[in-house]
Amino acid sequence: MLERDVEKYFVAQCKKHDWLCWKMQSMSLRGFPDRMVVTGSGRIHFCEIKAEGGRVSPLQKAVAAKLAGKRVQVYLAVGKAGVDQMIEYILEKENNA
Repeated sequence: MLERDVEKYFVAQCKKHDWLCWKMQSMSLRGFPDRMVVTGSGRIHFCEIKAEGGRVSPLQKAVAAKLAGKRVQVYLAVGKAGVDQMIEYILEKENNA
């Protein structure tokens, strides 16, 4: 499955939960996570999507580290199974909010 297919699957799963799932394309900051998800409770999640065998670039790691330094978590989903795990994790956070 290609990365774009994994990302389409991710968007479809977010839509099932009525979450906003926006593609992030920062012209000034390369390496920013692929997607920003806004849930019904207003929580914001930054998500990086990769195909099986895909790698997080050093620049993506550096941006995630900068965000982590501000207490912002970036989630990584690898393949369809990774997307399913990420959705479950976000749902758990929502249920414990």
